[in-house]
Amino acid sequence: MAYDLKRSEKAGPLPQGACTQGLQGRPLRKVSSMPVYVSLDTQFENLGDEVINALLLRETARRARLRIFTGKAPDWYRANIASWLPAGAPQAEFLRGRARGLLRLLLGSLLPPGSVMLLSCGDVTRARPNRKRDRAMGLLSRLPFLEIAQIGASRLQAGRSEQVWLQRAADRSGKITVRDGYSLQALQAAGIRAGIVPDLAFLLDFAPSGRGGKALFMFRDPGTGAEAFAEHLAPLVAQAREMGLDPVFGWQVARDEACNRRLAALTGAGILPLPGNCEGRLEAALEAYGEAAVIVSNRLHGLLIAASRGAIPVPLLNSGEQKIRGVFEQAGLAPLILEAGAPADANAGALAGFVADRGTWRGTLAQAFAANAAEIRKALDAFFGSSAVR
Repeated sequence: MAYDLKRSEKAGPLPQGACTQGLQGRPLRKVSSMPVYVSLDTQFENLGDEVINALLLRETARRARLRIFTGKAPDWYRANIASWLPAGAPQAEFLRGRARGLLRLLLGSLLPPGSVMLLSCGDVTRARPNRKRDRAMGLLSRLPFLEIAQIGASRLQAGRSEQVWLQRAADRSGKITVRDGYSLQALQAAGIRAGIVPDLAFLLDFAPSGRGGKALFMFRDPGTGAEAFAEHLAPLVAQAREMGLDPVFGWQVARDEACNRRLAALTGAGILPLPGNCEGRLEAALEAYGEAAVIVSNRLHGLLIAASRGAIPVPLLNSGEQKIRGVFEQAGLAPLILEAGAPADANAGALAGFVADRGTWRGTLAQAFAANAAEIRKALDAFFGSSAVR
């Protein structure tokens, strides 16, 4: 039942049995007989969050009974999630009434076999404490037969009130994991035992389109300084043209649109249309990403979704950006990272090298997707039992 846990070398040694034993040495319990509760509350506009949530729910549904709090999820979002759930899987139930669903969770956690609460994936690092939520989680973590689990999250810091219930949850279940070495360091420093399971986007099928003729640029809105950033990007855009690629900007989060349109105008690049909030948007996005030979971005799941279609994913990161850096280091893709503080001409030269060697890099990506997907499935098998549905 044990599985290998990858770790970043920077994170230091991983505690023995971090995800297969609690701190008291109790063996990890498989919970295929226990219902798994999960909430859909997330950033609905963010395609990346939708993808990792859908992948996590698909894989969990193959192993356990799912009870899904829909919360404020719009109908189109719920339909997208439902479309990922495999036929023939254990029952998956959407719970619209939060109060009734919470009552079922509470009652089911008072007696054996108990329940599992699956925490959100993605970046759950908080800029400031949420004491109301921490009080609620503190109470839930004391329920005698509730196991709290987490897969596919970044948690680069945790406040004191958050640390208390996280430590209690990790002690009981042994099912608290993060997706990068920097998050692991933060939890270890707080005395919370955890392991690393790769980012859930590696569960996407690696299926290069063979059509990539564009260089895609995609960035978060920096708030200020678009002109200065465009000056840094201009040599990379020019380099893409020299390599025979069509430079374009795109966005998969609506709030990034104005920024990327401005950067495109300042660098003389085009626009790659990507779908907005609608049913079936992943299929349309994959089709669009299939046009890219390379993507330069500081959006983690823009990088990884495009990579699944054969684009070389090149993060352009500030020195303090740990989330993407940690995921790429953990996945064995750190050589693709460009530093935003490096000379623009040096970054343009590195980009040219990546594109020239794209055949080798696609082989590396194929191996990374296969190896990381296998690690994720091993973890889920250990948490919830082996998949009954493929």
